[in-house]
Amino acid sequence: MTLQHKVVFCLCVILAGVGYTGYRFGRVAEDYLFSSALLAESKSPANLGTADFLVDGVSFAGNTTYFFARDPAQSAGKPVCIGGPYGSDGAIKMQEAVWSKDGSVIAVRVKVGAPAGHGFSRYDGEFWIDAYDFRAHRNIVDGAKLSARSQAIARLIKRRGGASAKILSASSVVGKSLSASERRAYDTIDKDYRSLYDAADGIKK
Repeated sequence: MTLQHKVVFCLCVILAGVGYTGYRFGRVAEDYLFSSALLAESKSPANLGTADFLVDGVSFAGNTTYFFARDPAQSAGKPVCIGGPYGSDGAIKMQEAVWSKDGSVIAVRVKVGAPAGHGFSRYDGEFWIDAYDFRAHRNIVDGAKLSARSQAIARLIKRRGGASAKILSASSVVGKSLSASERRAYDTIDKDYRSLYDAADGIKK
């Protein structure tokens, strides 16, 4: 190997090292400077699985929550998006998540109406909107309209012993901070809830 070849080789090694260092620094910076997600976990009282609530865009202005289930019998226990977005300044605001007494069902109750910031200009009420059944290993999508789905979820909870005292309210969803790489493990799906509305401009009783 000639001297010129050695110099070129050394320069290539140095550039590769600099590039790798820059890549690693970029990933670290992304993880610790650009992540704005929190994760709250709620384990089944019967140890059947875990419900995860991912809160994105955590700020004083507002945030968006997504509901995931981690079922050991499905998808190797990886988080699967069941519901959301529930926006703190949107038409569907998360109120709480509740387990059934037997620990087999986790359900989300929301407040619905015409949004006006963190409140409503027209309030349509509280509804059960999403639920996951860890015994049947499925999410509950029964009912063509929100009122019908809410009633179906309520009946299921009643069959499983009623609602337990294990409640995760929206105001208490603080959880742990996620790095950007941890956040990527949670693949969110924006559910289109508009088909559940009883009127074109929203849900009305």
